[in-house]
Amino acid sequence: MRRLAVAAAVAAGAALATVPTALAAGPAVSPEGPSLLTPVSVSWRATATGSYAVTLTIRPTSSNMGRACSWGSSTHPRRVARGALLRVKLRQAGEGAALTHKWCPGRARVTITRFPPDYKPGTVIAKRTFRITRARGETEPPPADTPATIRVLPGSTISVSSPGDPDRVAPVRGVLRGSIPSPFRLGDEITIARADGALAADGLAPDPRCPAVATPSTLPTQAEMRLPPSGPVRLGLIFGGPTTTCGASEFTGWGFRSGTTAIILSGTIGPPGLLGLRLNGSADGIALALKVQVDLSGRP
Repeated sequence: MRRLAVAAAVAAGAALATVPTALAAGPAVSPEGPSLLTPVSVSWRATATGSYAVTLTIRPTSSNMGRACSWGSSTHPRRVARGALLRVKLRQAGEGAALTHKWCPGRARVTITRFPPDYKPGTVIAKRTFRITRARGETEPPPADTPATIRVLPGSTISVSSPGDPDRVAPVRGVLRGSIPSPFRLGDEITIARADGALAADGLAPDPRCPAVATPSTLPTQAEMRLPPSGPVRLGLIFGGPTTTCGASEFTGWGFRSGTTAIILSGTIGPPGLLGLRLNGSADGIALALKVQVDLSGRP
């Protein structure tokens, strides 16, 4: 989603400039049909002395959305005398192009914007449209995010404790689906972000102080996992559920004092690797001992 916000910001910046009823002759673009990896050279002869900026934007479509590529590029305003030639070279910019160095394929537009000296919005005075296409031998930009899955395997448990009562222990299962940046560099920390799903505790006994209040069996869960190149792996879980009260402790079921519970689990990668990663953590009277399988293959 952050990459889409970058694309929207480029488009919004172009929208701040007003468009006059009559435009000057469009700028020259070289090459006329750039490929995904080609920088775009723009040249234009100023019709009056002033400060000019050049902006390239690419139109989002259903075929190029969600790709790791550049949605545009722009220059800072520069002073150009009347009749002088403004020359710039636009290169792929933005988070989406940080690793691929590719434009998003599709219809592109270059605009020349003239800015007044009093910091008012600029005025688009010239523009040209063209297409950016994939050249022979070039590959399509990969997806901006690759699906990633965290599966809670058999042998995982949850333990709920409350003062004066025996701990309640039950097996726990669930699947959390998120994404990792694509592509990613080997040797860098990998973050599985925006993972959603649910954890289920099978047969977790109700709080003995509130036996009439049923323990929730399935809880919506959000997660983020950090896989560093070395050192401990960390998994952050946030459970969402109903807020209930049980005497002065306000503790029932899975322990929702304010509607959510956050637990940070940690562990180290052993011989099974990501196929059987063991993680442990506790908070608010809840202890989790999980064995998880982490799938970064991109399969949904």
